[in-house]
Amino acid sequence: MGVLLVLCVALDARPRFARSAAPAAVRVIVRRTIEATPRDALDAFWQRTWLRGGGAPLPSVRLDVYGNRATRVGSVRTLWPLGMVERVDHAAAQARGARVRYSLVQSGALFAGADIRHTGELRFSMRSPGGTAPSRCELAWSVSFTPPRGSSVAFWQRVTALAIGGAADDLVAHVRTRRPQRTLVVRAPLRAPARRAWREWARFVWSNGGGLRVGPVPAPPPIRFGARGERLILPPGLVEQLLLQDEAALEHTYAVLNPGLLVLYPCSEHAGVVRFRARGRGACLMEWVVRLRPRSLGVPLATSVTETVVLALARNFARELKPEQAWAQSVFGTDSDGATLAWAWSGEA
Repeated sequence: MGVLLVLCVALDARPRFARSAAPAAVRVIVRRTIEATPRDALDAFWQRTWLRGGGAPLPSVRLDVYGNRATRVGSVRTLWPLGMVERVDHAAAQARGARVRYSLVQSGALFAGADIRHTGELRFSMRSPGGTAPSRCELAWSVSFTPPRGSSVAFWQRVTALAIGGAADDLVAHVRTRRPQRTLVVRAPLRAPARRAWREWARFVWSNGGGLRVGPVPAPPPIRFGARGERLILPPGLVEQLLLQDEAALEHTYAVLNPGLLVLYPCSEHAGVVRFRARGRGACLMEWVVRLRPRSLGVPLATSVTETVVLALARNFARELKPEQAWAQSVFGTDSDGATLAWAWSGEA
């Protein structure tokens, strides 16, 4: 979408005569039917469209602010290479409908200096109740803005319809092929106060790699880049972003930005939350929850890789903080190498 808009603004830059000094607003609405409940369609929008820029020809989204953990209100993203910054102003989901409103808070290079007042709204409305019939909802995605002074309203009307229509089509296709979610929950008792463990996880696991090994050889530490917690893991080339560090709740939230066969991780989505809860006597409990959607035929590989890596990181981190064996073993037992962990999968295979 970003490359398309850059090309279009270049085409629109040719000389014109007798243009209106105050062009009318561009208003576009696209409608699609999605094979999901409004809640599930909204969740797919967050994961696919808002976070990853689904429908764009290039990976072009950088998440700047995660926003409210439950609603995503206040979430901010930047669209590259345009430099446009969008913010979620309202979001709500109910059984029969869901709604998102967002606005442009920084126009970027494309509309530099222009007050375009760009707003968008998505409405997901239930069309079939589920049960024996598959659940369906209707998406109505509307966008309005004032194009730069001297621009062709008809031109921007066509460009916007093409861009929003492409993103909506991508969301429909993504939901249609979306695999069931699998969830891995790992719990480990730690001999450290919860706040200290929260800080140490960011240092030991996220920044330094958590002591992973590739066979007998220590894995290289992740390559940090960007200003918002991105890291590159080699091998296999996974890119992850630390979406939220909530010190009040003592939680870290992250996501894999490029899951797929190219990085030997056959998933369409992968997100994790790591929580720390005080347990008294200077100890805490770490709960690491990973949610992923393996691609077709990729369930065995995706779940095996996820379990192996997350358990190894949890064990290494537990050893780093010296788990309190006396009470931990009574709750969890001890595995073969002395770490104290409990883990379980849930969800459809």
